[in-house]
Amino acid sequence: TPETADFFAHRYLPLDRFTPPADGVILPPIIFDHEVGQVRVLLQKARERGAKHALVGNLGHLSLASEAGLVPHGDFRLNVMSEASLAALLRLGFEDALLSPELTLPQIRDIGGASDVIVYGRIPLMLLEKCVGCEVGDCRACASGKNQYTDRRGEKFPILRVSPHRNELFNCVPTNMSDRAAELAGAGVRGGHFIFTTERAAE
Repeated sequence: TPETADFFAHRYLPLDRFTPPADGVILPPIIFDHEVGQVRVLLQKARERGAKHALVGNLGHLSLASEAGLVPHGDFRLNVMSEASLAALLRLGFEDALLSPELTLPQIRDIGGASDVIVYGRIPLMLLEKCVGCEVGDCRACASGKNQYTDRRGEKFPILRVSPHRNELFNCVPTNMSDRAAELAGAGVRGGHFIFTTERAAE
């Protein structure tokens, strides 16, 4: 929505769905060798349309973002758990990195530096090579983001499509630390990352 421009420094969209006014792309978490060519094409097109940043969750994908002329930012999938691992990523060329969502506030404080944390959003739990929709019916629910897994307690876990046709299982409830601004600031958090998946625009 237009309001996001006033709140967020960067706005990322999945690479295959990039469109302005977003200024960043999210690289697919898995890129097989036979998919690299298409990813390079999409990165170049995104760059031509105004993309300047790339959220990278795999060390092997860093060169793809750099070759496209995008500023690479480390995604939470890099599992940064220490000051040393953050420093290693910065030496490799990352601008900064999201810390692991498993860290406590004191651990986040001890790392500090060029790092951000997930403040809000459903954390991805699992990547699925096969489309769940294909296995239980057809792909229409997958394409529209309507697939979900319901556990024995009735909790619903959204299953969303990841390019080219993989699925990603998300947590049943979002992490939410947006009401803990003072504590986050006290832990030295310099930036918050929001993951929007199933939310409506108003939400």
